[in-house]
Formats: sequence, C-alpha cells, structure tokens
Amino acid sequence: MQPPKSKEKSAQNAPLDDVEITDIPFFKTEVGFSQMRPNIIFGIICIFIIIVTYFPFGINWLTTCVFVLCALFVLLNINQIRKWYVVPLCVDINHPFVQDEPMGLSHVKVRTDQGWRVVGDYRLKLSQDPLSKEWRLHIDDEEMSMFGTWDKIGNEKSRSTYLSLVNQALALRDTVNQKEDAFDDARNRETQETGLLEREWMELEALEVKSPIGRLFQKDE
Repeated sequence: MQPPKSKEKSAQNAPLDDVEITDIPFFKTEVGFSQMRPNIIFGIICIFIIIVTYFPFGINWLTTCVFVLCALFVLLNINQIRKWYVVPLCVDINHPFVQDEPMGLSHVKVRTDQGWRVVGDYRLKLSQDPLSKEWRLHIDDEEMSMFGTWDKIGNEKSRSTYLSLVNQALALRDTVNQKEDAFDDARNRETQETGLLEREWMELEALEVKSPIGRLFQKDE
C-alpha cells in the first residue's frame, strides 16, 4: 500500500493554466506602466543629454564624463524597468489595474517555477524552507497548502514586492467580483419584484370589476 501524497506535492502537480490572449501582463496594465514611466522618461532625458553634448563639443574630458554618467543612469533605469517587466502577475480587462469601471468578473494569474496558475479566493504567503532554502508560495489557509515555488523568480527583495502586488491584485479582484455578484443578485430580485407587482395589478383589476359599486352601475345601465 502506497502512502498518501502530501498536499505540497499534489499542489505542485496540479494542472497549470495557459496564458490566454485576454490575460494582460502587469507591465501592460495602467498601474504597471505608471511604475515604469519615470524610469523611461529619465532614460530618454539621459540619452538626449548625451546627444546634445557630443555633437556640438566633440570628444573631450567633459563630454566623456557626461557620457559615462548618463550611460550609468540609463543602465540603472533599464534595470528598474526590467524588474517591473518581469513581475509574475497577469490580470484580465475587468481588473482595476486595467480600468476603473469593470464590466464583469475578474481573475488573477500568478507565475511560479512550475508555470502559470489562476489564484482562487484566498491570499498567498511566501516562506523559505530552512533545510532546502527553497522559496515557497503558500495558500493562506489553515493548512498553509502549497501553491508553488519562487526560486527562479527575482531575488529576496523583489519577491517581497511581487507578493505585495499579487495580494493587492487579489484584494481588488475580490472587490470587483463581490460587486458583480451583488449587482446580479439585485437584478434578479428586481426581476422577481417586477413580476410580483404585475401579478398584483392584474388581481386588482379583477377585483374592481366584481366590486359592489361596479354592480350598482351595471344595474343602473
């Protein structure tokens, strides 16, 4: 008899989700691009300074210093842009990261070392195994079930940033989905109440025909 599989192994072996055309990477969202925008603008300014100083004055000690400093700043900004570019997070068009007025239910996908996976109605936590030094994503439930590993994704500092972004995206997703569910419930109640009012109006019309005053008018006629 084989021993039962642990929850950690079963979670890692769970079927993965494909990234679809409707899934939007974090760097393409309005929030993601707003994080990269200052670095992009600063990098363009540095390149412009290199061009402006090089062509009029040629190569000398001043333009060389300017070129080295601006090139260093450009490389630093490219590194910052790359960090936002590789955030392991995807949302759909109904998520508040993309637009302020969603038109339906929203979902969030997170990339682990095993692949992309849709996150359910829970939050995620990050921990490092003391023995294997493996960075593990856990589902924030009573049993701290395994969601995946983040060994190949970022460094220790960037992982904390990514986890904060993921849980923020999940909180906003839950807000959108709760509003959508409440809207559907209200619409269903409105439909039921409208039908009830119509039935009551039909009964009132039937009572008016058979009322005593109506009979008196019929006798007078």
